[in-house]
Amino acid sequence: MKKLAAVLCAIALMLTMAVPAMANKSISDLSENVIEVKTETEVPAGTTVQILPADVDRYENVAVKAAIASVNNEEAVSTVEEVVTALAEKLPEGTTVSEEGVVTIEAEEGGEDTVIDLKEYDFITTFADLALADGSEVSFDDNGVVVEATVTLAIDVLKDAAPEDLNDYLIVLINPTTGEVCFIKLDPETFNPATGEITVDFPFLGTFALIQKA
Repeated sequence: MKKLAAVLCAIALMLTMAVPAMANKSISDLSENVIEVKTETEVPAGTTVQILPADVDRYENVAVKAAIASVNNEEAVSTVEEVVTALAEKLPEGTTVSEEGVVTIEAEEGGEDTVIDLKEYDFITTFADLALADGSEVSFDDNGVVVEATVTLAIDVLKDAAPEDLNDYLIVLINPTTGEVCFIKLDPETFNPATGEITVDFPFLGTFALIQKA
């Protein structure tokens, strides 16, 4: 998988309670900004990897249903901090979320830990589903086999941004079956500031949104 280092963490998403809500802000729909979706993973004949509007009825994980509904609701939207800090206690080894809403991911030997202060981030898009579809059925893996994808999006808010500005953005990717969560950095080498186009490598299919440091 390309740019594996861009995937910062994987968190088990298990909400134990409804996520509190706040007044909705105008945020865009990533499913309307797709340029190209491709995968090097072999997929069943007649299926393709697509980006679709998020649909919580597709998700097996009840906690994921609650989390995505709380963000995509037209009348109320949860903050990034509320979504992540409301997760259950089961986290992968080396990953912690403090009571203050700070995620710390231990680096590999010789590296520097990654620290994400969730209070500093806002959702600037709703969630969209990156899924395997055949025209009638939608799934997030190939009969249990992980499917990786490379997606190019044209994101209006990124137009005319400087490459260094991409450090203020992350993609939040959630596996609707397992509840696994990743934070993915934006790669300036794939960025076209004139159009806002950016190419992102996804380690698995799922539902995802773009967040920005305020």
